[in-house]
Amino acid sequence: MARSLTKQKIKAIRIRINRGEQEDKILSAEKISEEQLWHIRKDYNDVATPETTSKLKRDPLKNLESRGMLDEYHLLAADMIRSAIQIRIGGLGVKCASIESRVDQKGKRPTESESEWSIRVQEKYSLWMQLCVFEKPRIQTMPIIDILMEPVSFKEMDRAWGQRKGWTRDHLVRGLKLYCQTFQPKKNP
Repeated sequence: MARSLTKQKIKAIRIRINRGEQEDKILSAEKISEEQLWHIRKDYNDVATPETTSKLKRDPLKNLESRGMLDEYHLLAADMIRSAIQIRIGGLGVKCASIESRVDQKGKRPTESESEWSIRVQEKYSLWMQLCVFEKPRIQTMPIIDILMEPVSFKEMDRAWGQRKGWTRDHLVRGLKLYCQTFQPKKNP
């Protein structure tokens, strides 16, 4: 649809979009259909520069899930570990928190408050860290934390830790499996 318009007309429409003009004004002024405007916006928003696309990295956890090494519970465990770390390193800035419990709309029963949830997540994280130390062979937790918190690949992490290929991946998979075995996370934690 947008292909039938000239490049100059598309450029003029994009300028109007960037200015924040209302959609109906653009449609009437440029005499185009809503579908054509939708395609112009889609083409404009979907285009990334080659520099940007070269820097994008696929999530290493999604790679492991697609290979069948992790399932949804392992990804949930990774999210819980990530949440605990973010709570701990969140700093002392101003935070909005509800200290009241809420009512679950499906089950109509009270749920835990935000502060109770954060305490529970941190306690699980601390216990998981201790279990990783006593696991034989020991599970290194720092590469797991690095992978979960930073957008890096396994190859980069192996190189940073001076280890063989697959070392970080092995520790991550073992660590997430230990978390799942210990706490048996559910879909709605």
